[in-house]
Amino acid sequence: MFSLIAAVAYLAALVLAVFLLQHFGSAHWSWHVLSIVAALALGLMPAPDSFKGPAVDLGFGVVFIGLMTWVIGGIVLFRPHHRHKHA
Repeated sequence: MFSLIAAVAYLAALVLAVFLLQHFGSAHWSWHVLSIVAALALGLMPAPDSFKGPAVDLGFGVVFIGLMTWVIGGIVLFRPHHRHKHA
């Protein structure tokens, strides 16, 4: 049962990040750099002893998946604004 809840939570984080990218578009590159730093820091740091347990692991995982999806999607959807000179 817990694996089903984890799969649904991770899928919800993925869908939410994709929806936000589709709805609002890509943000400034500095926000994506800040998000990747936050996601990697959250994903690589050991959890404090008071934050042990499957629910906390699931919460950290959902935030990590959401941030990484937003970062990767923002990089893929990034379209620089080119100014064309009109004749």
